[in-house]
Amino acid sequence: MLDKVYGMTRKEVQQFLDKQDFVATSSDAWSSEHNAGAHVLNVNAMANGTSVFLDMVFTGADSHTGNYIATQVEGVLGDWQLKEKTVSFVTDWGSNMMKAGDSLKEMLGNYVGSVNCLQHLISNGLKDFAKNESLASVISKAKEVVQYVTGHCAPRAIYDEKKKELHGTALIKAGATRFGSNVLAMESVERNEKVLRATVGSAEYDAYIQKQSKAADKAAAVKIKGLINDTSSTLFSDTKWAVDTLAPFQSAIKEVEGDTAKLSDAYYTLQVLNKHVKKIKAVQGSLVHVLEDDDTPVQTQLLALDFVNSGFDEAWEQRTKQACTDMVVAAAILDPRYKHKIDSMPPEDLTRGEAFIEKLAGRMFGQEGQIKATAQLMLYKNDPDKIGAKATAVAATLTGGGLTVSPVMFWKDISHSCAELSKVARMLLFIPPASATSERVFSAVGRVWDCSRSRMTSTRVRKLLFIYFNSKALSRDGAVRDAEDFAKYQEWLDSIIEDEEQQQQQQQQQGEGEEQQQG
Repeated sequence: MLDKVYGMTRKEVQQFLDKQDFVATSSDAWSSEHNAGAHVLNVNAMANGTSVFLDMVFTGADSHTGNYIATQVEGVLGDWQLKEKTVSFVTDWGSNMMKAGDSLKEMLGNYVGSVNCLQHLISNGLKDFAKNESLASVISKAKEVVQYVTGHCAPRAIYDEKKKELHGTALIKAGATRFGSNVLAMESVERNEKVLRATVGSAEYDAYIQKQSKAADKAAAVKIKGLINDTSSTLFSDTKWAVDTLAPFQSAIKEVEGDTAKLSDAYYTLQVLNKHVKKIKAVQGSLVHVLEDDDTPVQTQLLALDFVNSGFDEAWEQRTKQACTDMVVAAAILDPRYKHKIDSMPPEDLTRGEAFIEKLAGRMFGQEGQIKATAQLMLYKNDPDKIGAKATAVAATLTGGGLTVSPVMFWKDISHSCAELSKVARMLLFIPPASATSERVFSAVGRVWDCSRSRMTSTRVRKLLFIYFNSKALSRDGAVRDAEDFAKYQEWLDSIIEDEEQQQQQQQQQGEGEEQQQG
């Protein structure tokens, strides 16, 4: 049954890919904790908001060099007839993965360039900020409150009751792998201040403290009460400051890792975050004067000043320069959703973005095609109706007015009148700004290929993952991967494995019987 479903799904994926003009490739490497020596590389193809899982390559333990990874990716793309359609390689900031992206330039005919995941960059920027001891202390306190209240039966029951009374919300635990989830945890603490205060200030919580027989347990319960309700505690003012400072970064991560995000979104996301960082520096740098008549505790004021003096803005500026490549700027220029913002681009960005577009057109069409593309670009910027782009068509793509025409379809619709620029634009706008799709594959690997299934063959793992991801990616409602959906998938997975184990037992018993007869 598994092979039959796999074959049907593979046919659907091939039909989907055959319809695409271009694809971008996403890849990541992973090592199994439960299968010693199992080092794998997954490869995804992304086309205009839809990501399909192509293959998982099982490599040797010492084979994750850049050139080796590039060769494996090239092989997978060759199997799917995608070598001429692939325009980019999207991955994290690992030196070997960056090297692989450079190596693919020599292997793929229409390769535009590699993209380093913007989600990883923003998350790493948040980690840089959290190296500041004062901020790390705020994050630690908020996480401690969430973990204690949600991790102990009595406090959790009291909290749930108060939550109903005061119309609160659930506390969110910070994840182990995503730093941005710390922001979500702090947001939940700030949002539920009244509920938390009511919880630890209740007679039920005091009774809970008295019931603790161990001194350490009693001390922990008292500590949480002090963090939340002591008059000297600045938990909520500190957390509010931290959330105001870091929440825009968490929101940006959510935007750029979405399936429909485009490379052009990366440019304007970085612009927004840069403004936010400058605002933090300006406002918090003079916080003592700004808040002289404010109720904000002095401790929180000093916390903000300490954070500003930590040099976080310089670190962020360096990361931004790494991410805002010429290719990213070029995509921003050619995305009609942002056409109204072209005039406000810094002149140096506009110059290097246009130069990249002209250079790419020259590589694709020669000197004559480059001249045509340059002329079309000038018309697109200044008089778009002369290349078939009516004002209403441009307006239809604007995010503010509701996206009714995708940027890729916009360029495809006017390709008859500006073939050269249209092809350049579509190539760039097929590229996503993040490698989140590869991360999702490995999240599922950990669930499918866990300790209890460590003896499952690599071939079976590949097929199960292929069916799961691609049946969702190509379904009518898109790649919905909620807990209930995955639970249903695991039921099906368990039934497949159970059937296989029964077959193996039968074969083993049959083999033993034959041996006895021969004996």
